[in-house]
Amino acid sequence: MEWTQVAPPHDYLVGTVPFVVGVALVVLLITAVAVGRRVRRRQPPPERGAQARSTSWRTRQEHDAGDRNEGG
Repeated sequence: MEWTQVAPPHDYLVGTVPFVVGVALVVLLITAVAVGRRVRRRQPPPERGAQARSTSWRTRQEHDAGDRNEGG
């Protein structure tokens, strides 16, 4: 009868390697966030132009002047 080894031959493959891979992954993600924030900070802010108001956010004067086309 022949035996097949199922378990890893060294204990460090069970605990140390997943730990090192996990730490490397965390460092990679933190670095990606830091680089992304730095790139985002260098970009100019978006332009803020005038935007039309929604009908539920009209001023009293806009409501009184009103569009006669509203409401379908």
